[in-house]
Amino acid sequence: MKKISTAISQFKQAKTVARQCKDQIRGMGVLENMANAHIKMGKPKKGVENLEAALTLAKKMGSKKDQGIILKKLGDFYRQLKEFEKAAEFYEKGWPKIRKGTDFKFEYSLLNSLGETYSELNNDEKALICFRHAKSIGKKMANNIWKQNH
Repeated sequence: MKKISTAISQFKQAKTVARQCKDQIRGMGVLENMANAHIKMGKPKKGVENLEAALTLAKKMGSKKDQGIILKKLGDFYRQLKEFEKAAEFYEKGWPKIRKGTDFKFEYSLLNSLGETYSELNNDEKALICFRHAKSIGKKMANNIWKQNH
């Protein structure tokens, strides 16, 4: 815990430096790292606050991919908290932002997480749809890798 507290202090300093340098990309990364540290400290609400601040920066920069990644992380945090409806809401908001090949691995992961969340909510129909989409993306990823190696 002492190491994590030290890390959070250093992240706060890094956040200040990033803000002073007007480096939104680094600032966003620092906020995401702070969120992870807060989760490890057992402070999920502080983690969520940091991710929401990172999402604000991603929106200011107009980066849909970063918005999608942060929305997925918010969904993951809420799944850990067993707030499945809230998790599904964030996954659903994130999916359109990373769809259509921006990052197959990330889209695959998001769809699997959303499917598992729907399963927790006893919505098997939606869960199955998500898992089918993830499977088709997995096949595309495998085909792309195979083509690169042959």
